[in-house]
Amino acid sequence: MKLFFAALSLLAVPAFSQAQTCYKATESVPHEIPSIICFSELNVTSDEQSIELISPDGSVPAVLSIVKTSRHNEDKLNFVAQAKMIDIWESGCGFGVSATLNVAGRIEYGTIYPAALKVSVEVASTHDTCHSSEEKYTVSYVEIR
Repeated sequence: MKLFFAALSLLAVPAFSQAQTCYKATESVPHEIPSIICFSELNVTSDEQSIELISPDGSVPAVLSIVKTSRHNEDKLNFVAQAKMIDIWESGCGFGVSATLNVAGRIEYGTIYPAALKVSVEVASTHDTCHSSEEKYTVSYVEIR
């Protein structure tokens, strides 16, 4: 029994030892979209095609596809990664909203450089899916210290 608790405590250590980074929206967002986005870890996959994001509250997608890259030099790669957060379009002339999370940054020597991260969410919303055009805008997020 002691061995079980020792093993369980060792498994719990990494989850609490990681620093959490949070970003706050610079303007109001629809209530379906989090105004604060937090993650404890951000990793690039070995094929450099995706970013794995570990969020303590699960409010953001776990995998973001890298949609744009530019090589800074041999060891540094700038990237933009994105994933759909929500996509709700009610039928019968109801409410509609979609949101795409964008994370831009730089990979240095195979590791994401945290100081270069930029987080934003592209939003499209309407109050009447039958008779109104959707309003599109981008919300920037700033790091909370």
